[in-house]
Amino acid sequence: MEKSKWYKNRTRPRVVSFRMNDKEYGNLMEKVIDAGMNRQEFLIHMTQGFRIGSKEEAEEIIKLSAIAADIDRQLKGMATNLNQLAKVANSIGQLPDRERIKEMSEAVTAMRKEVNRLWEYLRQITTARHTVP
Repeated sequence: MEKSKWYKNRTRPRVVSFRMNDKEYGNLMEKVIDAGMNRQEFLIHMTQGFRIGSKEEAEEIIKLSAIAADIDRQLKGMATNLNQLAKVANSIGQLPDRERIKEMSEAVTAMRKEVNRLWEYLRQITTARHTVP
């Protein structure tokens, strides 16, 4: 009776054990250490279909997220500038000079290229697959 109470109170009551040779175990432990997890966490995440990356990949994604946030902030500033120019143009009936429009267009184009480069890099990181030998 006491055993069943203990069993019911566990969030993960099932125990799974299997055998591996030394090379397989070494490979497993290398991946576990690289991921910065313990064995249980690693295996549970793998069975759930998560892609397990290294700590370095996670740190790189955090850096890229900060870059994306900075780009987003800059784009919002550009949008504010464009809105201000549109407001002035509507109030006085004139458009800004060609040089100013060209500068803003080039800045937006440069930002779009940076964002596209960032998204491509993130896609490469998140879609990389480990092959089974």
